[in-house]
Formats: sequence, C-alpha cells, structure tokens
Amino acid sequence: MKLNSHAQGETRKQPKFGHVTEDEKTNFVQSMKNVNTSRKTELCTRHFQRWLSEPPRNETRSVCDIMTTELDNYIGSFLLSIRKADGSEYEPDTLTSYHRGIDRFVKEIHIYTPKT
Repeated sequence: MKLNSHAQGETRKQPKFGHVTEDEKTNFVQSMKNVNTSRKTELCTRHFQRWLSEPPRNETRSVCDIMTTELDNYIGSFLLSIRKADGSEYEPDTLTSYHRGIDRFVKEIHIYTPKT
C-alpha cells in the first residue's frame, strides 16, 4: 500500500514551522477568550476570594497555594453558603455558573503558573 499517491517525481509543498514565543502563545489564548466569560470568571473569583478572607476562614493564602483537596472543600462550602443580596438562595444554574467561573480561574492558574 502506497501512502504517497502523487505522481512519480512530483513534489508536494510541505508546511513550514516558525518559532512561537511564550508571550505569543499567551497573547493568542487571551485574544480568543470571550469578554463576557472573562468578566464572569473575574466576578466569581472575586466573590470566592472575599469569602475565603472573611471569618471564620480568614484565609490569607493565595488560591494557587491551597492544596487541591482543601480547595475543593472550600469551593463546596462557598457554593452552599452564597446568597443573593436580599438573603435568598441562588438558582442552581447560577451556582453552576459560579462553580465554572472558579474552575476556569483555577485551571488558568495551573496553566500559567510555572511548575517547579
């Protein structure tokens, strides 16, 4: 079985590969993000970090410094405790949105934080 199906002696143009810097990759990824998704991620993260810093948690560590199992526990407690400004509970879809926003933030931290 021949993998090369073009005529004898005919040459195909091959793609060329250029060097891409880390900054170029980061800029490309950032440019592809939806503005509203980025805003929602920022809002969810800000609320979560504020919740972490309040009593009784008084958490001073950065989210990226908290162990995964402990962070999972914090996220679960946050989602169970968050309420609207009037004290009523959020709809399940809103809680899912919060969870996804925090998840996006955590994934970004692990992607862009150098591994040591």
